[in-house]
Amino acid sequence: MGGALLIGLTNGLLIAKAGINPMIQTLAMLGIVRGFALMLSGAGIQNFPYEYIYIGQSKLLGLQAPVWYMVAIVVLFAVLVNRTVFFRRYYFIGGNEKAARLSGIRVEKMKIWAFVISAGLAGIAGILLSSRLGAALATSGRGLELRVITAVILGGASLAGGYGKIFGAFLGAFFMALINNMLIISRVSGYWQEIILGLILIAVVGLDQWLLKRNEN
Repeated sequence: MGGALLIGLTNGLLIAKAGINPMIQTLAMLGIVRGFALMLSGAGIQNFPYEYIYIGQSKLLGLQAPVWYMVAIVVLFAVLVNRTVFFRRYYFIGGNEKAARLSGIRVEKMKIWAFVISAGLAGIAGILLSSRLGAALATSGRGLELRVITAVILGGASLAGGYGKIFGAFLGAFFMALINNMLIISRVSGYWQEIILGLILIAVVGLDQWLLKRNEN
C-alpha cells in the first residue's frame, strides 16, 4: 500500500510540477512498475497466510467481500464529491484550470492529491484482487486500462474534464462487466472481445466529443 502511495505521489509531482502530460506519465509509470513487478515476482507470489486470503474470499450475506468494499468506496466518495469543498474543486479544475487557479485554488497541490488518492485506491484494489485469487501476479489486470476509461465515459464523465459522477462511473463499470460476461458466456473469441471493446471505446469517445461540441454551441 505504501508503494502505491509513493507511485501516486511521484506521478502527481511530475505532472503538477514538471508539466508532463498525465496520460503519458501514467502509462510510462505503468510500464515501469509492471516491469519491476515481473522482475521481482517472476511467476507470481503464492502461499499467502489465511488472514490475508480471508480479506478477499470471505462472504457477507452471500456476497463476496470485494463487493462490499466496492459499495463502501462508491458511497464514501459519492458523499465526499457532493458534500465537501475539497473534492468539488476538482470539477472547477477540470472545467477551466486557469480560472480555478485565478480563483485561488491551489491547482498543483490538488493534482498531486488526486494522483495519491487514485494510487491509494489502486493499492486497495490490488490487495483485494491478490487475496481473492490467493496469489499476486504481475500480469493481473493487464489490458484493463482502456476498459476503465470506457466505463467512466459511459458513466457520464467527459474527457474534457469538469463533468462526471461517482455513481455514474460505477454504473459504467457495471455495464462493461456485464458486456464482458455476456461475451464470455456466448463463447466469443478473445480476439473478437478486444475488437468489440475497442469499438465501444471509439463509440463512447465519439459521443463524448459530440456532446461537448453541442454544449459549446
